[in-house]
Amino acid sequence: MNVVRFQSRGAEKYRFLSNFWLSPFVVDGKTYATNEHFYQASKATCDDDHELVRNQPGPKDAMIAGRYKIRCREDWERPVTLAAPYTLKEMKMGRGLVAKFSQNRELREALLATGDDELVEHSRNDSYWGDPGDGSGSNVLGKMLMRLRELFRRHLKCSGGS
Repeated sequence: MNVVRFQSRGAEKYRFLSNFWLSPFVVDGKTYATNEHFYQASKATCDDDHELVRNQPGPKDAMIAGRYKIRCREDWERPVTLAAPYTLKEMKMGRGLVAKFSQNRELREALLATGDDELVEHSRNDSYWGDPGDGSGSNVLGKMLMRLRELFRRHLKCSGGS
């Protein structure tokens, strides 16, 4: 199995996998420019803060606003339910990824074109969502993308490939 390492900057082929990739999508009637905008806005405790993050000009701006300019939900790191293995932040990331790739056909096709390659977000600054390149990171984003890719494959098989 090949390993695909992707990140938000540079000219590499797999940048589209990054949360910073410009790929507008709609969730609950609101448009988000990138999955980073959606994820960071989801931390907000009030509509004004949500909109402040959602309307940032770029994904790095949204990240900064979500980290430093708003109050984060107290339940952000908690499991969604006692039975759920996922935290609220993971559920929000997953919802954004589903929206990004299901509403942008060319991105969904590019994700499927990665075949069975292992997807790894290469990040020196985030060993939770990514991996610095030495295998020490959790690579949660890469794992979520691989699960999503498999779900799209299953859907294509069930729907006859359309």
